Amino acid sequence: EDTLIWTSVVLIIICILGILVLYCIIKHMRKSFSRKLKAAWKELVNVLKLNIDFMQIGNSMPSVLAVEWPKVFLEWVNLFQFIDIDFLQLAGASCIDGINFTSRFTFMSCLPLTALIAGSIYYARGKFQKKETIDSSTEQEIKLYVRHASHEMFLMVDEDHSGIITKEEYIALMENLDVTLSDEELEKISPMDENQFRYDFIEKTDAKEVLEWWWSESVFSNASNATVQILLLVHTPVTRLVFQYFNCYSVHHRKFLKEDSRIECFPQVNDGNYDNDLWNNYLIYVIVIGVAFTIGFPSMLFTYLHLHRKDLQDPDIKAKVGFLYAPFTKGAELWEIHEIIRKTLLTGVIIYLQSRPIIQACTAILICVISCCTLNYFEPHKNRILFWL
Repeated sequence: EDTLIWTSVVLIIICILGILVLYCIIKHMRKSFSRKLKAAWKELVNVLKLNIDFMQIGNSMPSVLAVEWPKVFLEWVNLFQFIDIDFLQLAGASCIDGINFTSRFTFMSCLPLTALIAGSIYYARGKFQKKETIDSSTEQEIKLYVRHASHEMFLMVDEDHSGIITKEEYIALMENLDVTLSDEELEKISPMDENQFRYDFIEKTDAKEVLEWWWSESVFSNASNATVQILLLVHTPVTRLVFQYFNCYSVHHRKFLKEDSRIECFPQVNDGNYDNDLWNNYLIYVIVIGVAFTIGFPSMLFTYLHLHRKDLQDPDIKAKVGFLYAPFTKGAELWEIHEIIRKTLLTGVIIYLQSRPIIQACTAILICVISCCTLNYFEPHKNRILFWL
């Protein structure tokens, strides 16, 4: 048993280190990417994210739908269990005495907090590094940094991706930078391409102030983007565990957890034995995770985007949280929330219909049909390949 425990621990550590090494390699490679390659990289990430969503739904099917699955399908699904990031199950630790469903839940529920802590450290480290760079740079170096940053600003402000910035888009950017334009300057403003924008922008702004603003927004956006993407990745598996905690089966007058028959649900007799009262003792923690993360996380995203729905194209908002809706068309900025709800329904909610498999299957099909209808109605993806996927 000790050997199994240490083997599981080693496998978990190897998985975590492998992810960190892969992240560092990709981050290093991105520095040498050209602009076209960076754009292609973003599209590749969107494609991977879409496929991960499908795989997480597929992985949940054997434990959610009350049907007998072919052995070939189960073997195929097992190949992609790593997508759920349940390292304890991957390492086979759930078979060890003392490691049960609550152990898996505790580990998985710590991942969102870990993501928040990592994002905060990344943000603080990035702010410090950028400040050090600005303080140690000469005036010419700062102007060169602004010249490079102007390309990203141009792409951000060019709302319709026409390659031309309109007068309104240009003025909106200047207002965010607290740059006051005279009436004469306002009259002279005309639609401009990237080269004209870069020249005019550098001439009319304070390079150091602009760089401080842009790097501050960029560091916040990058840290938020990394944190939110991790939270989106773990939301489905954590949410599934929350719903599974209340999914029990009856044996005479007692109920047991379907995912772990060692745990009795709603125990009636309290004899002071912690093992017998484990479900009750752990209940409050599961409810907290369910409210704070399962419901709270998508609610927070929805609330922020809804409150700023009229300002989502504002340069200041786009610089901070534009990653949330950048892949989607105008009017479909809330599509990420739609996807969270769809995955929650398919991987969690319908689990309580297992006693009625026909109704459960019909409900799952109905959810998929409604999702297809909303997809074709809103056509949310800017990239048509993603839409067809």
